[in-house]
Amino acid sequence: MFVMDSGFDIRSNCVKIKADIKGRGLQFRGSGVLYPLGGDEEYDYIFTAQHIFKDTRRKKLNDVLDKIGSIEIEVFEDGRFVTYKTITKDTISNSLLPIGEDFLIIKIDKSKKYFTPFLLADDLIEEKSMQLYGVSGEAQDIITRLDCKCVDSKVDLVNITSHVDNMDSLHGMSGGGVFAQNQPLMYGVLWKYAATEGEFHNVKITQALEEKIKSQLTRRKWKSLNFINITQCKQAMNVVYDSLFRDVNDSILVNRNNTRFPLEARFVMPDFIDEVQNLYSDDQIKPEEKPILHDPTNIYKKYSDIQEYSEQYLKEFYSQLNKTSNREIRISASTILNPSRSILLIVGGPGSGKSSLLKYLTLQLLKGKMDIYDGYLPVWMPFSYMARNCDSDIKSIIRNWFQESKLWEKNSYYVEYAFEQQKILLIADGIDEWGDESLQADRIIRKVKAETEAGNLLAIFSSREYGIANINSPFSTSDTYTIAPLSALQQDELVKKCVKHYNGLVRNTKRTAEFLSAKLRLLHDVDRMKENPMLLTILIGQYLQGNELPHNNIAAMDCIMEQLFIKHQQSRKYQAYDYSGSFDYTSNKMMLGVLSKEMFDYYNDGCMDKTQAEILLNQYLNSQTSGQELKNAHIVDDLFRHDTHQLGIIEERIGSRISFINRQLQEFMAAKYLSVDIDRAKAFIQDNVSNIGLHQVILFLFEMIPASTFVGLYNILKPIKANDYRDYYLYKLKLEILVRSVKAPKYFLLEEVEEYIHKIEWDSDYDTKHQLLEILLDGLYNSLLRNRIENFLSRYIPSAHIYHDTRLSGLMQVTDLTEEERQFIVLTVINGDVNNKILASEVIRKHITNDEKLLEIINSYLTSSTLPEVVAFFIRSVIVDGIDVDKENELVQKVVTGDIYTHFYQIEFSLFKGESVSPDEILELVSELPFSIQEEANRLLQQYFPDDDVVMQKALISVSAPDRERSSISKDIAWKYLLTCWINHPNVIKAIKIELNNKYPFSIGNKYDLWKIIQRQKISPDLLQTITEWAVNRDKDHFKWDAESLIINTIVNDSRIKVKLLEALEEMKSYQHIVVHPLIKNWIQDADVIEKLQRCLDEMPLNQSSWISGYTYEIYQGNDERIKAYLDKCINDADKGIMKNLAVSVYIEHYKEEFEEKYIPRILNGEIPMSDHILGSKWGILEAIIQNYSERQDVKEFLHNYYSEDYKFAGLIIAKYHSSELASRMLRKWFHMDTRLRLMMIHKISNLPSIDEYLEGVLHLFKQEGNAYVLCDMVLCLVGHLKRTGRDSDAFKVAEEVFNTAQLTTECTYKIRFCIYLMYHKLDEYVQLNLSTGSKEYEFAQTHIFYNDSPYIEKTIVDEADYLLADDMANLKKIVKEDKRIYLYIVFFSKYINPTSDAARIIVKYLNENKDKIDDANILLFLMKVGNQKQLLKELAIANIDTKNSEMSATLAQIIVTEFNNDEEIKQLLKLEDWKWNYDSFNRISINCSLNTNVERLKEIYNEARDNKYELTYYYASYNFIFSMMDENKIVEKLKYYLTQLQDTFVYRMIVAPLTVRLKRDKATADKLYEELLQTEDPRIRAGFYSILSSAGVKSTELRDWREHQYQHLDEYGHDIVLNRDRKLIVIVQ
Repeated sequence: MFVMDSGFDIRSNCVKIKADIKGRGLQFRGSGVLYPLGGDEEYDYIFTAQHIFKDTRRKKLNDVLDKIGSIEIEVFEDGRFVTYKTITKDTISNSLLPIGEDFLIIKIDKSKKYFTPFLLADDLIEEKSMQLYGVSGEAQDIITRLDCKCVDSKVDLVNITSHVDNMDSLHGMSGGGVFAQNQPLMYGVLWKYAATEGEFHNVKITQALEEKIKSQLTRRKWKSLNFINITQCKQAMNVVYDSLFRDVNDSILVNRNNTRFPLEARFVMPDFIDEVQNLYSDDQIKPEEKPILHDPTNIYKKYSDIQEYSEQYLKEFYSQLNKTSNREIRISASTILNPSRSILLIVGGPGSGKSSLLKYLTLQLLKGKMDIYDGYLPVWMPFSYMARNCDSDIKSIIRNWFQESKLWEKNSYYVEYAFEQQKILLIADGIDEWGDESLQADRIIRKVKAETEAGNLLAIFSSREYGIANINSPFSTSDTYTIAPLSALQQDELVKKCVKHYNGLVRNTKRTAEFLSAKLRLLHDVDRMKENPMLLTILIGQYLQGNELPHNNIAAMDCIMEQLFIKHQQSRKYQAYDYSGSFDYTSNKMMLGVLSKEMFDYYNDGCMDKTQAEILLNQYLNSQTSGQELKNAHIVDDLFRHDTHQLGIIEERIGSRISFINRQLQEFMAAKYLSVDIDRAKAFIQDNVSNIGLHQVILFLFEMIPASTFVGLYNILKPIKANDYRDYYLYKLKLEILVRSVKAPKYFLLEEVEEYIHKIEWDSDYDTKHQLLEILLDGLYNSLLRNRIENFLSRYIPSAHIYHDTRLSGLMQVTDLTEEERQFIVLTVINGDVNNKILASEVIRKHITNDEKLLEIINSYLTSSTLPEVVAFFIRSVIVDGIDVDKENELVQKVVTGDIYTHFYQIEFSLFKGESVSPDEILELVSELPFSIQEEANRLLQQYFPDDDVVMQKALISVSAPDRERSSISKDIAWKYLLTCWINHPNVIKAIKIELNNKYPFSIGNKYDLWKIIQRQKISPDLLQTITEWAVNRDKDHFKWDAESLIINTIVNDSRIKVKLLEALEEMKSYQHIVVHPLIKNWIQDADVIEKLQRCLDEMPLNQSSWISGYTYEIYQGNDERIKAYLDKCINDADKGIMKNLAVSVYIEHYKEEFEEKYIPRILNGEIPMSDHILGSKWGILEAIIQNYSERQDVKEFLHNYYSEDYKFAGLIIAKYHSSELASRMLRKWFHMDTRLRLMMIHKISNLPSIDEYLEGVLHLFKQEGNAYVLCDMVLCLVGHLKRTGRDSDAFKVAEEVFNTAQLTTECTYKIRFCIYLMYHKLDEYVQLNLSTGSKEYEFAQTHIFYNDSPYIEKTIVDEADYLLADDMANLKKIVKEDKRIYLYIVFFSKYINPTSDAARIIVKYLNENKDKIDDANILLFLMKVGNQKQLLKELAIANIDTKNSEMSATLAQIIVTEFNNDEEIKQLLKLEDWKWNYDSFNRISINCSLNTNVERLKEIYNEARDNKYELTYYYASYNFIFSMMDENKIVEKLKYYLTQLQDTFVYRMIVAPLTVRLKRDKATADKLYEELLQTEDPRIRAGFYSILSSAGVKSTELRDWREHQYQHLDEYGHDIVLNRDRKLIVIVQ
């Protein structure tokens, strides 16, 4: 084999040719390429074009040789051309060898100078990219390289893709070499320029030219050349693979001419699912805006769930969603199919197209029709073949495969070359089809991975999801991509291809395809089938052939079998056999079942010796009949003759081995065979159900069996356990069987599904809930289950009481609990948000001492198998006097501290028991608490550390710091602690004085709450004077409108305040209670004040005076006549907007019986006008009636008739009517559930092809929803449905109804309306909408557009990217005027859109025009996905190389490692010889760590940092540096500390990527982590170490053995570092 340098550089071989022709002296004539012969030869060759030595192309070169005086060859050395060889006139004729029309070989003497060896190749085909090297006439001092692409291989036409100003400048390039990109392959030399600008003809190396060259060289007795017949080789491989790739779909749609439907004709390129996650970004920052005045109406919102509705909760949830949940997006195949990914695993379900993709890729590459892997030799083989030969090395396996395929002899030279040049693309199909020991599969995958990591080859694998789970996949998560279901557009494309093939008449194709696409869209019962390429092809085929469409998978598979064996028997006869018989499928289909089951039982690769198969089937048939041996032999012979040569389901493979052509058909026939014999099926279930590889057989089996046997077989399956990690799989499998069954008795399905619904509701584990719910919701497609599942959804959508469930407040008031109430409370702890978990645990505290049943339930959850963030609140529930503390202590001690909530309440439990806890420990914990639990921290500090000087000092530091520093407690906690416990301490008074000097004092948390604390304290004269002077001098607007002014001005009893209050009262038209309240409290005896207040009530319009009607009794000084007259006027007025509820409260407080007689019947009958706006008077009035007159029969009847299905008075109803049917109803709706799961429910609803009346009604209840995220998604899901069904006016009514929803923040409301107009492409109308202030609505909405968005808002904007960005962003510019906001959209779209879309092209244009603005990592990742913008990507990488942003730092490391690891310019930037310790350029250190370059210098820097104790900042580059450089023992110690002590999700996000890289390249570190995993008894370390080792794809064999022995630990929790959340070990190891 001719050895070549893989570090290929042909420039040294480029020569400049001069000649003296006709005595004109040496002149530049053209270019050439020096071809070095072997070291023993005395000469080399120059390849060039003959015409460079001729004045006219018409003459032959031999006719003008005598005109050439001399030839001079120059080579390029040290930046210039120098003379290398001279050929004198007397040797010219013996040195030049013209061949063919224009190819010329010049023989020259060899020297010691080295030249790069290369081969002559015949692989110049259309669309192939290449490079032309030569010397141009206008730039004779340099070598010119031009990128080219072949546009017409028949006439050897090549297009220059590099930019050339003037084609005339390229004269002199003739004779230059045309080479493959970055490969030592020469395709030919430049011959002549074409008529079209920018194109030239090439003297192409062909087989004919090769023969001429060899002949002429032999005749001259010159040394032969090294040719490589790539085209010939690929053609031979194509023939073999084309035959081998016979697919079941080939014969699903045999057309009228009885021709098959080949893969390449029907293939539709799939999309893939990608997951987008903000792994490194810090919490998002709210858009800049001036502080707005607090809405004082909040103090009259009666329900604390509305009061506590805060963007802080949204922000916290949004942060949690981004840190722990990935967003799925569709990406094009081109994004992942490229050589930058050395190894890929493509995952998909049966019929999803994964195998078709790999086969299509192979055939297209062999035909040169795909540029993505240009230069690579695709080698496809079944994964089972590799696993069977796992003892051999990869090269030997490939060689053996070629030999067995009869491809080796003629193609060995090219295959060897591809190995040498590292240009093998190994394509291994069907990991899941390997049924034997997973160790063999693991070994072969590891060998392939080792080769890919060494750069020796690329590899693509395919598998079903369960196939990977079965071998404990050694693939990392970054290597794995799932095929997406066919989109509507892809479905239409497949329809067109099928119709075109079937019709064969172009004029009919378009009309038929459009009709069929429309028909299929209306068939909602087959929606899931339409997303599957194989099943959709069946649907199309059945329709075109006039057959009834199958409505489920089983019917579809039966269609295939009929198609193969019945519909086209005559077309399937194999002519060479002259055999008139045909296999009777109907009579003998069980033979196929016998064969398939035998293969599953005994042949791990799905292949069986043909002779053994014949013996097996003859034995089977003979056992079924007597005396029919000869006939049976004919039947078997017919099956194999027909199927192994025609389009059937059995194929003959290498070595007389047979297999089913498609694994799904094998699974189907095995299930068919089992389904006809219940005893056989029972035995199979008992022996094989835990074998994940038989997953599809089990599903098929249960879908086939009749209702009469379903129950019995399922009851056999139900109790089966594997007693290991597979039990989790089995549990999910059983639900999947139920959900997919359409034949089982409905009563049975409903009974069994209830167990899973109970599990989803009562299990604390998020993963279990999520995965079971995902399967359960597929039951929406099952008519037997749809109603039950819709009812189940309506329990959780809407859920009204997100932040404060008033029903819990009601249960605090009852004396004992019913069983239903116990369950409700416990379920709230399990499923509620943090606030409601706290409230529920308060209810438990109240009742638990006298409720043994409740205590028993709580104790059952105080275990290590309860999700840490749930068990924490059960611990909180038992921190109460009156129960056995020692017994509870035993349970609490067994709970491992898994998260910050658990840690917090375990500390409180210790304090409750009287144990000592250091202030430093509690303060460190409090500093990390999320917003949702900060009030608990306030309570704990005030209860257990009221006089602690250490806490006080830390709190003072926190309130004094300009910004919150890491490890400090929040200002809100600090102020509440200081104001409650130390308000009169001199240092605290000093801090208050400083705070009051700020423009916006106490502008953290809830200012109102802080002033309420101050109001409750007995404050010193010094502090009172300070507050007084500050209050007197406050800005008038804040004085009037800030809600806290009501308190401040009550605290301060100063005449100057009184004057200002009275002045403000004259000016105010609403919200006067803010100034009236302090006047009443402090100056009730002041006649002037009373006179003015009475005048307000007497003279002001009621819509103004009613704001202070709550003070009517005090203002009129107890004058009953005047009081009742005013109150009557308020209540009876026709204006609904009057604050009548305040008047009613006064009436009831002072004249209860009179009010009852006078008003209650009228109110209940609707005779009193009341506003039913969410903040209207109606609700306060009704609440007051329930509170004070609950025993009245008409009140009971009113509530029963109008509010038994309404959440507004649920808490009051429970308190007032405890144990009644009405109270019970309040507990049967609006259930709590993790918000992420409720969002998933809406996502599932939105994906339904049609939403029925019931679910539409559920979505219409969006105004009852208490969570802004869920409400947004409900609205947009509903509007999308209304749009699809043509009810546009209803959709825009919904847009208006949103504004009557108090649960939404203002910005959410406007963002929803923007999305609705965007969905309808009505931005011209949208921009005309005005706010009440007169400004444009879109301006406000766009200010907050990407802040705390719900998933559906983001999805809606992404879906409309093409519309917004079309025509140079014309539509986007209608709503976005500022450049910085356009940039925000670009960043957002870059994260989510398909990189091949129209929008992507517009974004690329924007990025090229705005390079200096780019500072976001998502854009760089986007450019990497786009793939053809490498120069721009490089420029941006260099521009951001010194970033201090964690996300950009991590992204740059990834991009430079993947795309620019050998780039010289970047290498220069990353040099460390002269680097001095400098934080500004520290990211360069991090990138070197990722590249594993300059290692010795990195060690020196690491030692310097360690010895000098440099403090590294908390961002990605620092963690990457530390985890790359510290030794493996330190890594283990650090990880153990993080998992058991620090438990910081921020740190986990920082360390995953560097730790993964370290584990992949450092066996010692992987060994050390695994060693610790074997020894540890700590579940947190077990989970954390396993998750990172498994994700990195290392130690997979050992990890598989390890998980086999973890049965006793599977229910324990630990932190999954990779997903960054607490998970059960049984889930992590799946």
